[in-house]
Amino acid sequence: MKKKAIITAAGMATRFAASVGREVHKLLYRESAAPCLLERQLTLLAAAGFTSVTVVGGYRFDEMRAFINSGSPNWDADMVHLVHNRHFLDYGCAYSFITGIQTVDGDEEQIVLLEGDLAFDAETFLSISSGGDVISFSPDPIRADRSVALGIDGRNRVFYAFDGCHRSLTVPDGFTFLANSGQVWGLADADLLLRLAWEYPSDRYRGSGLDLVSEYYNRRDGGQVRLAGFRRWLNCNTVEEYRKIVSWEEAP
Repeated sequence: MKKKAIITAAGMATRFAASVGREVHKLLYRESAAPCLLERQLTLLAAAGFTSVTVVGGYRFDEMRAFINSGSPNWDADMVHLVHNRHFLDYGCAYSFITGIQTVDGDEEQIVLLEGDLAFDAETFLSISSGGDVISFSPDPIRADRSVALGIDGRNRVFYAFDGCHRSLTVPDGFTFLANSGQVWGLADADLLLRLAWEYPSDRYRGSGLDLVSEYYNRRDGGQVRLAGFRRWLNCNTVEEYRKIVSWEEAP
């Protein structure tokens, strides 16, 4: 099966840098021999059989390019295509999504889109990347200060709720499913995804891009979309959370 992964990795991650006490790229930060977040994701993707990975960079772009060019015993640098989101300061995650999706060839049988600052269990990820349309959710409670809420309404339509100010979330009155989004998506129709990306209105580039994701699934056959719940999942926003992820590796 031909499949491609897209990792969004352009943001400045000011909360993470503040927790470290200096400017760093969150995805490249590491302590002692522990792997950085990007290393973890690329290692998992290589193990899952991905031979094509697009990384959308922006902040400290040269550092990311040097890291990828150096390669790793766990993944081949030739499998990674780094693209530059030059608008990482003035646009939102939506523009990173668009930038990454526009590298899709169109003949892939599955695209896996994921945010670069996530850590999760390999078993669930392997299920997501095994093919088809898949929406992930995490075991964490929904909190407005750190969550993206994933829901399915009474008409079986997917929706997301997110507040960039981290104050409150608004969801429809009626829903059949509600969870904390896992921010990893499996998408089986490359043509539809490309079309939505090219048609995406430029006045929404400053947004989260979650409307593009929900529009994709709502144009697909809802009966064929799988929900996949991570057993272990963390969106890394502080150095303390990075150390928690490292402790997963060290646990017996």
